[in-house]
Amino acid sequence: MLHGPSEKDLLFNSLIEKSLNNCLNYETNETCQLTNEICEKSKLDKRVKKYSTLKRRGKENSFHVEKALPFSLVPQVLTAQKIKDSCRIEESPFYIHKIAQTEKVDEFQRLYAEDPRRLLLKDNSKNWLPIHYAAFKSKLKIIDFIVDKCRPNIINAQDSNGNTPLHIAIQKGLRDCVAFLLSKGADTNIKNKNSYAPIHQCVVSNQPDILELLLSHNLNKSDVHLGGENGNTALHTCAYHDNLECAKILIKHKSNICRTCNNGFFPIHVAAQRCSNKVLELLIGEGNKMGCSKLKMLSFVDGDNNKPLHAAVQFGNLGAVKLCLENGASIDEVIEMDHSTPVHVACAQGSFEILKLMAEKQPSLFLEVIHAQDSLQMTPLHKAAMFNHVELAGYLLEKGAYIDSLDKEKRTPLLLAASRNCVKMACYLISKGSNIRLKDSYFRNLLHLIIDQDSVNKSSKNVDNQNIPCKRSSIKSLEQVLIEISRQENYTDLLNDQDVDGCTCIHYASKCGFVNCLKLLISYGADINLKNKDKQSPLHFAAKYGRVSSCLEILSSQNSRNHINEKDITGMTPLHWAARYGHTRVVEMLIQNGALVYKSYGSGNNPFHEAASNGFTNCMKIIYNVDPYVLNSINKDGNTALHLACQSGYPNAIRSLLDLGAELKYNKDSLSFIDLAIKHKQQGSLIAIINHERWEEALKLKSKEYKTPFVGIIQLSSEVTQAILERCVTKQYMDETSDKKYLIRYNFTYLNWADVKIEKNGKFLLSPMVPLITMVKYGRSECLSHPLCEVLLQRKWNKYGLALYGITTLIYLLFLICLTTIVVQYPLCNFKNYKFNKEFNHMEYELNYTICSVLNNQNIYKLEYFKNFQSYIQLVLYPVTIMFLIPIRISDEKLFHSQWEVGSLAIFFAWFNLLLHMQRFYIFGIYVVMFIEILKTLIKVIFLFSILLIGFGLVFFILLANDESKANSTPFISIYRSMIMMMGETDGLNSFIIPYQTNRLHFGKMSLIFLVLFIFLIQILLTNLLIGLAVGDIESVQRDAKLKREAMQVQLHVELEKKMPRKMFEKVNEMEYIVYYGEEVNRFGIFK
Repeated sequence: MLHGPSEKDLLFNSLIEKSLNNCLNYETNETCQLTNEICEKSKLDKRVKKYSTLKRRGKENSFHVEKALPFSLVPQVLTAQKIKDSCRIEESPFYIHKIAQTEKVDEFQRLYAEDPRRLLLKDNSKNWLPIHYAAFKSKLKIIDFIVDKCRPNIINAQDSNGNTPLHIAIQKGLRDCVAFLLSKGADTNIKNKNSYAPIHQCVVSNQPDILELLLSHNLNKSDVHLGGENGNTALHTCAYHDNLECAKILIKHKSNICRTCNNGFFPIHVAAQRCSNKVLELLIGEGNKMGCSKLKMLSFVDGDNNKPLHAAVQFGNLGAVKLCLENGASIDEVIEMDHSTPVHVACAQGSFEILKLMAEKQPSLFLEVIHAQDSLQMTPLHKAAMFNHVELAGYLLEKGAYIDSLDKEKRTPLLLAASRNCVKMACYLISKGSNIRLKDSYFRNLLHLIIDQDSVNKSSKNVDNQNIPCKRSSIKSLEQVLIEISRQENYTDLLNDQDVDGCTCIHYASKCGFVNCLKLLISYGADINLKNKDKQSPLHFAAKYGRVSSCLEILSSQNSRNHINEKDITGMTPLHWAARYGHTRVVEMLIQNGALVYKSYGSGNNPFHEAASNGFTNCMKIIYNVDPYVLNSINKDGNTALHLACQSGYPNAIRSLLDLGAELKYNKDSLSFIDLAIKHKQQGSLIAIINHERWEEALKLKSKEYKTPFVGIIQLSSEVTQAILERCVTKQYMDETSDKKYLIRYNFTYLNWADVKIEKNGKFLLSPMVPLITMVKYGRSECLSHPLCEVLLQRKWNKYGLALYGITTLIYLLFLICLTTIVVQYPLCNFKNYKFNKEFNHMEYELNYTICSVLNNQNIYKLEYFKNFQSYIQLVLYPVTIMFLIPIRISDEKLFHSQWEVGSLAIFFAWFNLLLHMQRFYIFGIYVVMFIEILKTLIKVIFLFSILLIGFGLVFFILLANDESKANSTPFISIYRSMIMMMGETDGLNSFIIPYQTNRLHFGKMSLIFLVLFIFLIQILLTNLLIGLAVGDIESVQRDAKLKREAMQVQLHVELEKKMPRKMFEKVNEMEYIVYYGEEVNRFGIFK
């Protein structure tokens, strides 16, 4: 007799109902956590304290506890890891699981009363709750009590395998328990980890009575079409397990036999594949009753494009095949994908019994189907021959199959068997009279196909001497076929048949390296001297694919002519082919047998050229040791082996050729080997040249396009350029006993190269520092910052740059002094028209002379002049200076007011230009360049955000136009004041706050609103943005400024050297600079 819920029970029920959704997490072993308020009302803490006391006294063989467990650790004591059989079963929290399997309802209620959490306690093996154990033993009263206390949610709890109590009851066949669970609202749509819903579980567990109950329950009826794994319905599951009784029940409850799963399979296909003949027969019969004819059902196509008969044949289900045939399935039905019939499938599978069954059931149709062709135009005999099913092939031939039918590639069953190495089938077909002289679409006969089917195609350039011994299967196959065909007349014609490329069986054997096959063919009379359409002999093939033994066999054959130096259609000999693909042993063997190393073909390349152009150094060395003349031999384009190696990009070959002492020649296009490397962008080749001892010899070559190779290298690659710069800086120790005395040698020969031309009239034309100019033009900043470039520019500056540029600076200073003197001596002329003192006329003349001198030093007639920021300053400076001086020349009596306004511009730009003028000097030039770069950035930003300044200026003009201070009386003044306010000069107290408090602001509130907006947007946001742009990335600015200053120095020295006389240029232009360290006398270096 179950007791009604007490007040305490209701309290626990309210908490459990709130926490069930979170506590029923069936993926973990953790129990739900109750609040301290409820736990204090539980008696479990007493049991835990008792258990701790027993542990302290040592009555149990476990660990000792110093004091009773605190209540916060009670949930941990509930887990199996903490308990571990260390107390009596009655005292274990898992005792409730045992009671749930009995009829002791009172004891179960007592355990629940002590701690309601026990209803949610899982074991550690299966994650079963008490309700799972109750369902396992069909204890309905216990289930009813648990469901009543925990509400219906717990009835669908899943264990570690995803099984609910309903799944467990079905597995055990407990019909009453299933009925009770359904009445309590158990969910019939929940799937376990095998994707089995209860309806699927009934089929798997073979429980037709329970399945009937699920499908006919009034309150909780299952969906007969519920999908499981891959969308399989329960009827699919019946077809899979051949469960006839369950299938009948499902069909009784209107299960759709024409429903597919997610993979497109019908139940009838599943039954045919799984040999479920009982269900298959049922489906065919019931489908006919439902209006779906047998023929229609047998014409269903599954996801693999198979019909039921095809599926049954494919899986070797003889019973299913018989059933399909008896119900009207036709053996001439084809699959849309490949147009194959069931007979094709049976022949491919080797299902002889099925093939005979189809012949017995439909004999007249079978005689037609054996001639049917699939999408590849293969007949059933082709399928049998392809998979070496000799017995099936004999049966088909007995039934009248055509032995020499052709497929899409014009292959007979014999040729197809030969290509698949089905020797037994090939010999059988030959014995049955198959035409051995038929060829496929590539004109290959059966001997070609037998040899070629085992080809591994290992003729890679990186593989040397690929000599593949003939496999035993290959030699035996060929031998058996040759024995079989030798019984026919004129069989030797097959040995010399040529395919579409003119290759014979000997060519195939030579290519594959099957030496034993080659010997066998020769012994049967194959002609070893035949050539293909490209006039290549078998020796060409053997050499091309690196078959050493094949080469030896061909050369040692008694019937062989001497093909060792014969050329093919391209003019290449076997040695050419072996050298091209780097077959070292073949090259060596051919040379030992008399191959000529100086033979060339159409392009003029000899074997040494071929080896070099493909980077095979070992072949190069072998050929060179035979005839060193080939090292510098040229082809028709005038290219040597070194040219070809650089053009193709093989560093190892380049190093080998340079080591051997190859001459550095020009080809017919006047290009050197380094020019070809630059032209074809072979950086690896260039690095190999630079790292070689002969690198200076290579860089001294003339270049048709670049004048010097170094210029082309700079244009191509920064990496190679830096490698050259590194080679130009060498360190040498002067004392072997000490590492403190050494010298560093800077070689400027290639970096300081100048293009010198002398015209017919004797005029000296000079283009100095071409490599440095190229670095600037192509943005090779990392190269400009190299120590070699820095030292060269520093040397040029010290030798003549400082002196010449200093003269220009002194002239400009004279101009600046004169202009400043005029401005300083007469400041009052800004306000009144005073008479000009004629004593200062000489100052005005000196100023004019200085302007002319400065202008004479400016190349304003060149386009490059306008690419410099300083040029625009000068374009403003000199005109305004002249405008300042013109009134003095017009009138000696008066000076005009506007003249001094122009003069203010002139004096500002004059001093600003002096600042820019200082950027050429090494000491502080970098800071000037940094200033200019930051200035450019600020100008761009201010130009963009001036939109806001104009907007605020016009706003203040509207709101504060009538202000007493008249600071916003006009739009121009208002915008100007906004710019001043941007720097912090807001004067908010006198201009806004006090006038607002005294009601002198006509638009008071709106003015204050726009003042706040101005402070946030302009004074805070914009100002901090400008500061961040100015100093935020100062390191990158400094780095870029250094490189730009180096570029400016290059331009300066180029302009100076262009204007130098020839003798002066030759005197100041140095090609080497040595710095000594460790000696006080020479510590500053000397010139060479």
